[in-house]
Amino acid sequence: MNRNQLLTYLEAVDRALQRTRYDEIDQSDIRYLLAQTRITFRDVELAAATLPSPFDTDPLVIENLRNLKTDMELGGHAS
Repeated sequence: MNRNQLLTYLEAVDRALQRTRYDEIDQSDIRYLLAQTRITFRDVELAAATLPSPFDTDPLVIENLRNLKTDMELGGHAS
């Protein structure tokens, strides 16, 4: 995956993480990007670890990362 693809993916994840639960459009965006790339949950987790305070410990961000991990596992992309 190139840098632009990763940034596009992380922007979609960022939009999703700003909500209590991402909507159908976010889910569709994430499914499309997962199908186009080889990104894993670990990639997202490492990127999220670089978030500045207070986002690095924000309960909503942490909950949505868990939701994303579940969604990625169901889609076979969480490795």
